Amino acid sequence: MTPEEMAALKSQGFIVSTQDDPDFFDMLLNKFLENRTDLVKQNAANKKLLTGIRDFIDFCKSQLLSNPPVTMTYLDNGLALQFADYTRSVLVNNTDRQVNSVKSVVITDSDRKGGPQVFKQVDASIPITR
Repeated sequence: MTPEEMAALKSQGFIVSTQDDPDFFDMLLNKFLENRTDLVKQNAANKKLLTGIRDFIDFCKSQLLSNPPVTMTYLDNGLALQFADYTRSVLVNNTDRQVNSVKSVVITDSDRKGGPQVFKQVDASIPITR
């Protein structure tokens, strides 16, 4: 695909991914740095911090390459990844972020405002015999 064709698709609203796009971890790092403009300054402390973050990202990538996720599932406390060695880990624990935990949904509650909704059934049958 030529750059002109890609630009035309992007201008039409299509999301075009290429091999030059950052991977998941690099995308998160880019978004983190966009929100933390104070880290962009080139001083010794920031360089040391960014080196540590990049080392951690490289470690995560190597761990995922050596034991890749094979499936996803949803557990009570969030989305979980199952890895090639059959271990499972919750991606983001959402139990502390949930405001109201819903255990069940009431579908036959007559105390609701207006009461239960009732539909009258109309007989639309056709006689088969005379």
